[in-house]
Amino acid sequence: MKRILLVLAALAMFAGCKKDSKNEVPTGSFDFTGTMNVVYFDVDYKSEDVVITVDYDKDSGKAELLLHQVKFVPMMPVTLDVLIPDVTARVSGETVTFSGTDIIPLMYPSRVEVDSYPVTGLSGTMDGEKLSLSLRFGDYPTTYTGTLAK
Repeated sequence: MKRILLVLAALAMFAGCKKDSKNEVPTGSFDFTGTMNVVYFDVDYKSEDVVITVDYDKDSGKAELLLHQVKFVPMMPVTLDVLIPDVTARVSGETVTFSGTDIIPLMYPSRVEVDSYPVTGLSGTMDGEKLSLSLRFGDYPTTYTGTLAK
């Protein structure tokens, strides 16, 4: 009888020792509002109030980044929704680290490929309520910093 009680006590103790995941980023969709900077022929073009939606799936280790209604330079005649699919996303505690290269962005929602502006050198983090990204759209370096939309 004592052995059975010891085994049950040990099982209860191990069950109570499960990994604490409250500090990990949950799978889901997160909207950020911030500033995008594009270097176009050695001139910095800054756009304020740019919204990026991050769809993050912890289990697959992937994310999609949707840039809403962006104008990369003031001369663009229209705004675009651009999706960057298949971004590698690794989580460590409260931080998700993004990376990717040679990703063909897509017009959204049509998902038409924009192969003339491949995304290369993508890196960044989603940490608590902040998102920071650095990448190139074709030949054009682009950075973004934003905060979680409330």
